[in-house]
Amino acid sequence: MNVCDLLDRPIAFQRSFVRLGAGITGALMLSQAIYWTNRSEGRDGWFYKTQSDWEDETGMTRFEQEGARKKLRELGVLEEKKQGIPCKTYYRVNLETLQTRLLETSKQGSGKPADSAAENQQPITEITTETTTEIIADGKSPSTRASVPYSQIVDLYHEILPDLPSVRLMTKNRKAALRARWCTSDKTRSLGWWRDYFEVVRATPFLMGQNDRLWRADFDFLITESRFAKVIEGKYSGAQP
Repeated sequence: MNVCDLLDRPIAFQRSFVRLGAGITGALMLSQAIYWTNRSEGRDGWFYKTQSDWEDETGMTRFEQEGARKKLRELGVLEEKKQGIPCKTYYRVNLETLQTRLLETSKQGSGKPADSAAENQQPITEITTETTTEIIADGKSPSTRASVPYSQIVDLYHEILPDLPSVRLMTKNRKAALRARWCTSDKTRSLGWWRDYFEVVRATPFLMGQNDRLWRADFDFLITESRFAKVIEGKYSGAQP
């Protein structure tokens, strides 16, 4: 059998949607929603989809769908309504809001150097673990002294991974581990990168405890150096820690 016989139909993916702050799964759902909005039978753009429909078309699980829908609703680019008996969920892309947000992200990017803008657009799979070796007067590298947005990273963890144990106290050890991971490379010093990192965790059944309900990852696990590298490299897709 030819490998092409095993491939399913492709779907459009608008990479620019990732920069809206919806993450990869949100961008995937929004791309597919655009497709159906343009093909809606009514002039108002509403279309009906079941959870099974979304999974068949995008491959996203129920958990991933709910997270993506939440972020898209918060951004104001995806509208939902329930109607009918039995009750059905209808969707519509708010094209005006979407256009406004795309223009905003475009303007924000245009004010940055080309290298910086490209850095924020790199997918997590392209991240390397390169570090600077430049030494300054106090014996620490510039990256080590960089300001680390601890609370914002923890907020992203809680937002994207609400089913994992919450972080109630930011200890010295946690700060040290998180600072080291933040300073892994130029790319990891970005909240957008950390959002994508936690999205990868959410899409990994083993880390979410779906393979073994007696164990699931927590914040300390995800910021430990060896575990951190394995998550990025995709080694927990069916593997044990």
